[in-house]
Amino acid sequence: MTQPAHPGVPAERPLTDPGPPDPVATDTLADPAPEVLDPPQPETEPDLPEPTEEDTAVPVDTQVILQGEDTGCTAFGYLREITEQGVVVHLMVTSDGPEPLGLSAVTVSLLLQDEVSEPSQLPELTLAMGEGWEADLTFGMQRTELAPGEATLELRLGDAEPVYATI
Repeated sequence: MTQPAHPGVPAERPLTDPGPPDPVATDTLADPAPEVLDPPQPETEPDLPEPTEEDTAVPVDTQVILQGEDTGCTAFGYLREITEQGVVVHLMVTSDGPEPLGLSAVTVSLLLQDEVSEPSQLPELTLAMGEGWEADLTFGMQRTELAPGEATLELRLGDAEPVYATI
């Protein structure tokens, strides 16, 4: 028996050749199949129903914030329809300033490429913070059709600079 070169280290064992390695069952370096790289994706968007005559609201909407000295509001509007009386815009206003909002301080105009409406004065209502008001506003502009993005709302709170929203 041979003595280990260092105490606590076992003596060397003789080396044995285990032979060639076993063959690999699958070639792991081969190019993977295309369906592995780009698996088919499930359809994520549900099929939406087509708009009907009852559903005439154009799904383009804009939310703007109007700020006065002590009052403020968030306005949200969209093109609703075109009637014989004119272009109808649905407008929602929510007060979000520290002071009550006199709704009559908000004026709304509709701007088209070749025409500007008369400003529409909102009713004499006072909204406390968080309270809202909504209505359809008709602007007497004769059109047969109007595509989303062709009209702009001009919203003004009191004497503040106007804010514009494309609808």
